[in-house]
Amino acid sequence: TCATTETRRAREIKSSAMEPMPVPNPSESLTREDRRTLLQRAHRVVAHGCEFSTSLTIAPSEFDPALRERRAAFVSHYVDEKLRGCTGEIRARRSLVEAVTYHAHSAAFLDGRFPPIQQRELARLKVTVCVLEPPEPITFSDEQDLLTQLRPNIDGLIIESGGRSATFLPQVWASLPSPQNFLGHLKRKAGLAQSHIPDLQAWRYLAEEFHDRDA
Repeated sequence: TCATTETRRAREIKSSAMEPMPVPNPSESLTREDRRTLLQRAHRVVAHGCEFSTSLTIAPSEFDPALRERRAAFVSHYVDEKLRGCTGEIRARRSLVEAVTYHAHSAAFLDGRFPPIQQRELARLKVTVCVLEPPEPITFSDEQDLLTQLRPNIDGLIIESGGRSATFLPQVWASLPSPQNFLGHLKRKAGLAQSHIPDLQAWRYLAEEFHDRDA
């Protein structure tokens, strides 16, 4: 799953959740052509990295307006149906096509949980892109109240307490369908106790996910 730990990416999640996000309202949905462009871009980035050991340069002005909007995104790579890398950002820091370019390279070659993708694996590479809406804070009286507010298969979730934070994308509901397990595993990823946490904060976000097979 795409869950960040207490690393630079975790600190980015904490920062993005706590700071205001001056992001324009995005389009209602990406077109099929937009999705295809992003997926093809991700594949080109990985192929370029395998051949030249560098990231592919990008000129955002060459892409359609929807792909030049500031959007946050995660990119996941699979080889033989097994996860081989996943990185992303909660806060929109750059244009969508730049975010996908950056994280396509990062997920393929810089995710320390997995070996870098090799050129011989490119024919078996499958890509998933998840485009995020800005997080919104959840107001709750206690953790039971938080659990009742979670919307399975819809909400991505960020939690934070005592300087520790983590996120689960909406796709994680497929493997953790109950709110109790979803929150419990997320607390574990953040290094938080499973017991009630008085200062726990939470944010939810929506995401648009698409895969090679959708293009």
